Amino acid sequence: MARSAKTQEVLALVERVAPTNATVLIGGETGSRGPSHQHSRRSSGPFIKINSTAIPDTLFESELFGFEKGAFTGAKASKPGKFELADKGPLFLDESAISPRPSR
Repeated sequence: MARSAKTQEVLALVERVAPTNATVLIGGETGSRGPSHQHSRRSSGPFIKINSTAIPDTLFESELFGFEKGAFTGAKASKPGKFELADKGPLFLDESAISPRPSR
């Protein structure tokens, strides 16, 4: 899978960090999450993916943090956010999520 020295270094780091409770941000090409997620203590928890480009700016905060019933017009029921849903599992920001959001 990984033959370059740099990739071997990254995989060695993943092996050291994955069994811990450390919060880790991994950036890279598509597929970068694979080894870290598979060896993580959180691998059996829910895997929550966020594609921020698919979330309208006006709903972004509510999607990430959730909301309570009656918090705003139209909030007829409480809704957990992505962070809450990912409890005990990984939260994955896909490649589009880490690029700057366009200003309007």
